[in-house]
Amino acid sequence: MSKQRNTNNIDPAKRQSGSFLVLAVIALAGAFALTAPSAIAGALETSAEEEYDTGDLYDLKLSGGLGFTDNDINVLMKADCIASAGPDPGNEPQVSVNGIQGTVSVYPELYLYVKDAEKYTILSDEYHKLVNDASDHIKSNIEPSMSAAREQALIHDLHNEIKNYEENKEEAEQKKAELDEELSSLGEDYDKAVAKLESEQQNINKAKDEVFQNEKRSQASIESGKKNLSNVLDEVYSKSSVTESDLRRAQGLSNSVTGTERSLHEKYTNQWSALSEAEQQIKDDQDALKEQKEQREQEIAAEKEQLSQNAAEADAKIDSLNLQLDSGSVRWVVEKITDMPALQGIYLAHSELENLYMPAGMLIYVFSLAICLVLAASIISRNKNRIRSWRQRGLSPRIIKGVFVRRTALAAGTGALLGEILGDVVSPFAYLYINSHIFGLPYAAPAVGWLRSMAGLAGLVILPALAALLTFEIKIRGKKTKGS
Repeated sequence: MSKQRNTNNIDPAKRQSGSFLVLAVIALAGAFALTAPSAIAGALETSAEEEYDTGDLYDLKLSGGLGFTDNDINVLMKADCIASAGPDPGNEPQVSVNGIQGTVSVYPELYLYVKDAEKYTILSDEYHKLVNDASDHIKSNIEPSMSAAREQALIHDLHNEIKNYEENKEEAEQKKAELDEELSSLGEDYDKAVAKLESEQQNINKAKDEVFQNEKRSQASIESGKKNLSNVLDEVYSKSSVTESDLRRAQGLSNSVTGTERSLHEKYTNQWSALSEAEQQIKDDQDALKEQKEQREQEIAAEKEQLSQNAAEADAKIDSLNLQLDSGSVRWVVEKITDMPALQGIYLAHSELENLYMPAGMLIYVFSLAICLVLAASIISRNKNRIRSWRQRGLSPRIIKGVFVRRTALAAGTGALLGEILGDVVSPFAYLYINSHIFGLPYAAPAVGWLRSMAGLAGLVILPALAALLTFEIKIRGKKTKGS
């Protein structure tokens, strides 16, 4: 009884204010739950569109081991689903179906723009469907035939290239055999030349022996002449009287001996000098032959080493070409911009917001609206005594009803408006800021769903007010009429 008494003693005005506050809070929660998922999804969409602008990036990217030619671009641009294609991802490709010329330009990658893709945002299901359909079309209808043709041309070119390298290897082996023959012939020629020089040296040695013997005999003859001269001089000087004839005979003999000795000395000196020069020439020729032989041997060794290196490089190139024949590198790789890891994370978050949180928010909104209706009705029911007191004081039911309806609408509307501000404006910014390390998106602008927001706000304002009005009419005026 005391507990009930305490409850009844609570100031009705305070109790009424508390009820309106609860009504405002529930309306806030319902409006926030209704608008926040939609606003966050919209902010993700607009921010992603700004960051990954498909007009300035690409929709599809093609790559392949052999690159792409203008002929590939020509075939791609004939497809109904492709708006344009080219090697530059940043600008509109400058290639048209009628303007392609047969050139040998090879591009490592091609960037494609899907027809009508610019009409949709990058996170929309329509955009994903267009890009996926275009990717499937290329993989199924374009890439197989183009790859097959390219593979045939590749195999032909690779076989020709391998043949050229094998011919180069054969030429290198033949050249090495020729160098080996030249090296062998060089040794034989060197040996012959050395043998010839040695033979000449032997002849010089014989000539030196002959000159030595002649010089020895001449020296003996001179010594004999000097001995005769000495005898003549002794004979002349032994006479008591030397005649002029004796002097002339002695002088003539002396001149003869001296002249012969000088002449022979000059003769043999010239002969020794000539033999020394010839011997030095033979030595110089031998050194020159040896130097030429060693130099040519070094040249041949360097040429053989280069040929061996060329052969090894040719083998490596042949192995690489054979590997290309088996690797299937002609196949195209089709990459969608939607396959980018960062964009996939954004798309999954966007899908989760649309498919999970938005329906859940709608349920929370409906549940909150139902609670607001109950609260609006209970406010009238719990203030019957106060209403009765006001009527006893002379206030008309219309005035009393207007007070409660307006306060109900004001409380619900204030809460709903604050909830929509938090949901439409604050929550997208907070969401992108908190997840900036995951998405890396700038906050572009609030994406307010005006129809949803206005409908939700109207529901939270009008329906609780109607509930209060109907409750007043049924429970207050109805009873009064019945009592009367």
